[in-house]
Amino acid sequence: MFPFGNPINSTRRSLARDALRVLVLPAAIATAAGPLPNRRMCADASPPPRSTMAAASDRGRVLYAKHCAECHGPNGQGDGSAGRDLDPLPSNLHDPAIAKEPDAKLFRQITRGRKPMPSFGRLLNDDDRWTLVAFVKSLAASGGARPTP
Repeated sequence: MFPFGNPINSTRRSLARDALRVLVLPAAIATAAGPLPNRRMCADASPPPRSTMAAASDRGRVLYAKHCAECHGPNGQGDGSAGRDLDPLPSNLHDPAIAKEPDAKLFRQITRGRKPMPSFGRLLNDDDRWTLVAFVKSLAASGGARPTP
């Protein structure tokens, strides 16, 4: 009847394969990756002890250089090369108002991001995000001095 197979069965197989690619695989990947961090998850995360944070300042410097300096600048002044065209511009992390922010709020901003800053909730674990909070707070506490990240 059909020299190259039934075109209806071929189309059904193709549709089933496309549905698998479009519907099932993304859902499986999202399930494996785990839930997106939400406000409650961020509030439940507790910061490590201050003694641990003091020892982590070098780690904070490395994390900042890798994930933040591109936009916030090498010294946290908000003058990074990738941040020049963003709207709003990246924050100057030496702003004294940042030093007054609750740690949990900064943790939540790093975890969830805010436009145009991306979310780091899946990229960095809780300890690394708390380490960044402590490093950002140290920049803000420096009152405009230029520590070398």
